[in-house]
Amino acid sequence: MRLWRMDTGQPLDGPPLSHRNVIVVGFSPDGRQIASADDSSNVRLWSRAPARDSARNATHSTGASTGGSQWVAVKLSFSATQISSLAFSTDGSLLAVASDDGVRLWDTRTGRAVGSLPLAARESPVQHLAFTPDGALIGSTDEGTVLQWLSPSTWAGLLCAKLTRNISRTDWQQQVSPQIAYKAPCPALPVPP
Repeated sequence: MRLWRMDTGQPLDGPPLSHRNVIVVGFSPDGRQIASADDSSNVRLWSRAPARDSARNATHSTGASTGGSQWVAVKLSFSATQISSLAFSTDGSLLAVASDDGVRLWDTRTGRAVGSLPLAARESPVQHLAFTPDGALIGSTDEGTVLQWLSPSTWAGLLCAKLTRNISRTDWQQQVSPQIAYKAPCPALPVPP
């Protein structure tokens, strides 16, 4: 996979990024990350890192050097048989990847999976993904169905709107952890005694 300068039309110096048979590529909004997926459903999340940091990323693949920095990649764990699309969230914190078995989300800072998005049983696989400016994720299928998932930043508020009270301190200790200090998940709701 090669990177090209938009201003000159010339390839960047250095070797290409080490990912073959790439079928889908996406850039983060700030241009500091690239996601790529190949025809074998391998997903890599590339980040710019200063050349001096690349040695400590021993499990990462390295590629092209640009202006004193290198692109390093984290391989994302994925079990799909065919990836069709990927998209970065508007703030660049999430990467959504659509495949024949659903849509999965990763935290772009850690490279860790953060969950998957529900699809109705009757829906065909999502073929295209895009985030809207307000953070919602839009997907479409080959059958012409358009799906929308609200921005993850709204999930807590939506949950709190359906509740009448917070979890009790006792339930918190039993269900969350006695080692984690209690914090009311929904600040506007009462905390039971």
